[in-house]
Amino acid sequence: ALVTGGPDTKTIADGTNIDILYYEVYGRDAENMTAPYAEGSVEDKDRDGKFSLDLTLIIDQTYTFVFWAQVSGQNHYITDDLRKVLIRSYDDENANDESRAAFYAVKKIFVSKALSEEITLYRPFSQINVGTSTYETSLNCCDPLMVLASSMSVNGTAEAFNTLTGKGEGYTKVTFNSAPTPNGAKDASE
Repeated sequence: ALVTGGPDTKTIADGTNIDILYYEVYGRDAENMTAPYAEGSVEDKDRDGKFSLDLTLIIDQTYTFVFWAQVSGQNHYITDDLRKVLIRSYDDENANDESRAAFYAVKKIFVSKALSEEITLYRPFSQINVGTSTYETSLNCCDPLMVLASSMSVNGTAEAFNTLTGKGEGYTKVTFNSAPTPNGAKDASE
């Protein structure tokens, strides 16, 4: 049995909306295999941030496990081959879109007997949080400082993510449209 832990994050958009895990199992040489030995998906039905899966594998072999977790029902990523996840499109994207959240992990494991393994997933892409260095600085800006929306242009945004190397590939410039910040609607109503 292989058990994967929930996403590891410490930010405003904490990944608690992640509810589906895709997995593929390859041999030791995952880079050169044409197809996985096993593949599938698991839902986080109780929304506790953890996914569990049971697999039957041949013992005394090394396997490469590739995991990709995201928000179900979203169409941001092409996950046909988890070794290289493609970004479907950046056309008309909004800033502060938590439905783009994703996490991944790759782990090689020698299977010699039944085992249980906990694996932590990590963000494949940067999350940019903007703030001031001190509360006093923000008070000098305006009275009161309320950031209701944000937008951003980023040059060098990955068009694909290679999970085996942990690196982005194929870069482009993307402008994320203005959208409410996580507390924007709450701040605007106060």
